[in-house]
Amino acid sequence: MMERMNRALGKHTPAFTRLELLACLCVVALLTPIIGRVLAASGSRADRVACFSNLRQIGVGYAQFGLEHGDQTAWQLPIAEGGNRDYLGKNDAFMQFAILSNYIASPKVLMDPADDRGFSTRVATSWDNHPQGGLLNSAFKNNAISYFLGLDGKYDCNCRGQ
Repeated sequence: MMERMNRALGKHTPAFTRLELLACLCVVALLTPIIGRVLAASGSRADRVACFSNLRQIGVGYAQFGLEHGDQTAWQLPIAEGGNRDYLGKNDAFMQFAILSNYIASPKVLMDPADDRGFSTRVATSWDNHPQGGLLNSAFKNNAISYFLGLDGKYDCNCRGQ
């Protein structure tokens, strides 16, 4: 009865019509892929920035090692002299990075944030062989490293004015 009176008096109940609702849904459907791409691109950019930061920290660690060991890289020096040449050719890539434990705060930088190799990747949280995140633990080792080294490189800094 109230409804008939409102219609007779010309009063309308505010509401969406079906056409207006359909137009809103179409706009949302068209904007969703655009917003999704923008959000996905920002995540990949953050991963790239984190990856470059990791590589910079690793490079600085090796540069510091070279400065303290007579411009020699770790893989050029035997263990007795502070290097890790004795591990070359043993498929122990993690040992080439473990030498940086005095120069890099955490082994977390050895893992690329965008590494999607699946369940085999594990982020190491310490340089020891702790079962819950040590780089030297058998569950981690090479599974905790995303980067590789070219072992035929040499440290050569021309910053001494020679």
